[in-house]
Amino acid sequence: MRTLVHLSDMHFGKFDTSCIEPMLAAIRAVNPNLIIISGDFTQRARVSEYKDAAEFLKNLEHPHLVIPGNHDIRPLFSPIARIADPFDRYKQYISENLEPGYVDSEVAIASVNTVRSHAIKDGRVNKSQINRLARWFKRVDGDRLKIVVTHHPFDMPFVHKTENKDYTYKKSRLARRAEMAIKTLATVGIDIYLSGHYHQSSAGETAHRYKIEDYSAISVRAGTVSMRQRGEEQSFNLIFTDKKTVRIDTYIFDDVKKVFDLCTSKVFVKTGKQWKEQKA
Repeated sequence: MRTLVHLSDMHFGKFDTSCIEPMLAAIRAVNPNLIIISGDFTQRARVSEYKDAAEFLKNLEHPHLVIPGNHDIRPLFSPIARIADPFDRYKQYISENLEPGYVDSEVAIASVNTVRSHAIKDGRVNKSQINRLARWFKRVDGDRLKIVVTHHPFDMPFVHKTENKDYTYKKSRLARRAEMAIKTLATVGIDIYLSGHYHQSSAGETAHRYKIEDYSAISVRAGTVSMRQRGEEQSFNLIFTDKKTVRIDTYIFDDVKKVFDLCTSKVFVKTGKQWKEQKA
């Protein structure tokens, strides 16, 4: 059994600092094997924001895997830096590795950088990235659970409902070439896709969007712990895994009690090469 914390879109510069201690307390309480942060540490890639993000990472008491988001590159009002070395501040304050991986006896986790300096907010991947990822997973020994981390999602629900609005997510809202990525990575049996970007948490089966014979993975998005909410309070996910069962718990911040409370819990079970949600 492995316990993973998945959070995203912290947006230091637009961050509710009252969340920090409750979030750290919730993380310590579950004693995770790994913390995964799927991008957007900053709001405008300012040095002050990066220093706050670096301080947050310094206070984490558990191993962590982090990737950049589209807000973590030099902004459009710094065009020369955005072209010359868009990730310079991310590499200085967060990590020099833009596509880190993690392997232990039960899980194999790899990441793909979906951020492009020529795009404003959209992401994409290319064939060489995905083929390299597939080769990496083929080299992983043993029967490990296989997880891919991106900032821009490869998959998500067609519609996300909130109290005040329904958000529709068509193919154009996914990372460009997401279908190519899913079909290629299905050949190496990816079990879970983790992402962020849209500030709304969700968990579902890739088979709803991608019709691949005898294959379905779990697609998980983390919400945001920033003040840039889209119909959902600050949140993060806890993921409990073994080889045949995955449980995803979403914790929502209670601004009155100043704690993160369990909001939803979904269980997925693997049969053959297909993950399916276990209905209550």
